[in-house]
Formats: sequence, structure tokens, C-alpha cells
Amino acid sequence: MSSLVVGKRFSPYRSFKRGAYTPNELMAYPDLSPSAKLLWGKLAQYAGKDGRAYPSIARLAADIGLKERQTQNVLAELKKKGFIESVKGARSNSYYFLLHPCLVDGLKQDIASGDAKKCLSGVQYVAPKETKKEKQRKETTTSKSGRRLSFSDLSKKQQRYIELKTAFELEKGNIHTSPSAFRAGLVNKAIKGELDISGLKDLEARKRGELPTSKVVLDSVALERIKDYQRHDRRSPEENCRRIQQREKEGTNDEFWGLSLQEVSVGMRELFPDEWQSL
Repeated sequence: MSSLVVGKRFSPYRSFKRGAYTPNELMAYPDLSPSAKLLWGKLAQYAGKDGRAYPSIARLAADIGLKERQTQNVLAELKKKGFIESVKGARSNSYYFLLHPCLVDGLKQDIASGDAKKCLSGVQYVAPKETKKEKQRKETTTSKSGRRLSFSDLSKKQQRYIELKTAFELEKGNIHTSPSAFRAGLVNKAIKGELDISGLKDLEARKRGELPTSKVVLDSVALERIKDYQRHDRRSPEENCRRIQQREKEGTNDEFWGLSLQEVSVGMRELFPDEWQSL
């Protein structure tokens, strides 16, 4: 075995047998912060055959080099994005993994090749198949008069809201069932008179990329994500503030760090006010 000298070149090839593992699909998923991806891998390392992991917040914080409060925020992000769920315990919470859409293709490939049999303990993923008739049945509710109502009976505004809301939540990774089941739930709410479509204008504005920054409200998870991306970006906060302002002047509507340009603009103004105002 060659001597280990700090600062000198070495080959990591098959060198480390201990550590966390994060799937490639999760690493490439744009709508999750680097800290959340790292924490997912660490939780997976703690998980037993039943899929349950129960490390303390203090343990997780020490493992990934964050403060406990930051670790709680990252756990909240994983729960909000549909990657894990937690159950309160006497000493520490128990965490269970949820099958997120971004993991499905890679997991199916591993199952087909036999690589995932051990970790799945015989459980196989079966993609849901839904016929057109079943979809229509889900989206049909009986009215008080006894007539069967469906999507076509809704107002144009309700239909527009349902289509945009489904597309928006799917894009953000917030749909944990099938998109058609989510859509059917909105249809049934509309038929029962329980669907709130007050957000239709905002959804249409988002579709056009014209949502005013004054309407963008970021939670602590989104701010932490922006902070993480800036921390790992080779550009300085001032450079990124300049890039964002330039894109806003040009009317560019594309995403920035996996978030809308408006959301990143609000976040950078809050996190780096001096750099933002100096430009």
C-alpha cells in the first residue's frame, strides 16, 4: 500500500467502502437543493430493511456538516418535495422514503438488471395503467339531480385552472400519485363547489413567465436552496445579481437554478441586499 500524503494526488477508485450513496437520478434532479440530496443519501445509509431510518437531528447535522436548524430546514424540504415522510417518536423521529417520480426510471432499470433486488426485498415497481374509461369514471361525479357530471360540465375558468394547476404541480414534483388522479381530484372538488380558483391569474401569469416579483413569497426552504446554489456557484453573489438583473431587463423567462427567475430575484434581493443595490 502506497503512503498517504495530504495534498498529493490519489485515486478514489474503489477506495472508500463507507459513506452515503445518492442515486444519479436524484443528483441530476434540478428541483432539490444540494444539501437535500446529500441528506437523502445519509438517511438512506441509516435505513434498515424495512426502509425506516431514525437518526437524531443532532446526528444528521454532524454527519453532513450543517447546524441543527439548517438540517431541520433540509428535512422539511425533502418532506415538502415528496421524498420522505416522518413519524414522531419518543426519542427521535422515524423517516420513511417515498418513491418520487424522478427515481422511477432508474429504479426500474436496477430491478430489471437484478441490482435492486436486495434493497427492495422482493418488492417490484409496477407502473400504474389507467384506461380511458377509468379516467372518465374518476372524473365523474353524480349531481344532486342524479345526472352524472364530468370535466366538460365545468366552466371554462375551472377547466383552465385545473389544466394549469396540474401542469404546474407536476413540473414542481409535487404530485405523488398519477397526474390523472390529481386532476380527477380537482375535477371532483369543482363539481362539489369546493374548488378555489382564485389563483388562476397567477397560474396564467406563471405560464407566460410574467408573475410580478411582488407576488412571489419564498419560504425558508426556498431561501436555503438559493443560498446553497450560490455557495456552490463559481460566480460571486454580485456577479449572479448582475446576471439576474440583466435577464429581467431582457424579459427572459427561463429558469435560474431550477427556480423561476422571479423567485431567484426575490431570494437574492433578500439574501444579498448590498450586492443587489450596488448594481
